Amino acid sequence: MNAELAILGNPPAFEAPLHVGRPNLGDRAAVLARINGILDRRWLTNDGPLVRQFERRIADYVGVKHCIATCNATVALEIAIRALELNGELFCRPTLLSLRRQCSLPRRAISCSRCAITSHL
Repeated sequence: MNAELAILGNPPAFEAPLHVGRPNLGDRAAVLARINGILDRRWLTNDGPLVRQFERRIADYVGVKHCIATCNATVALEIAIRALELNGELFCRPTLLSLRRQCSLPRRAISCSRCAITSHL
């Protein structure tokens, strides 16, 4: 452990608190121009031009033909489960067991089993 940590009474490394979730927006004018474009088009969600651009750029970056942007990981798992026609048992962390209530796991004959993940580092 580092004995120079501020939590141990030493001076902080930064003048102002450095929050992990603080957004890095870059050029404010560019961000506002994008937001204004969204509002001008009156197309906020569901396959709008920026979503299509995002999907195309990600697909190009990872070298695949198709990419689908989803609103969250649960929807992404639902799409993958249906596309692969999965059946059987799914082992997941306890925090993911809510999937069986939120998506089609029961309808796909998939049961969720709790597993523990440990680290031996």
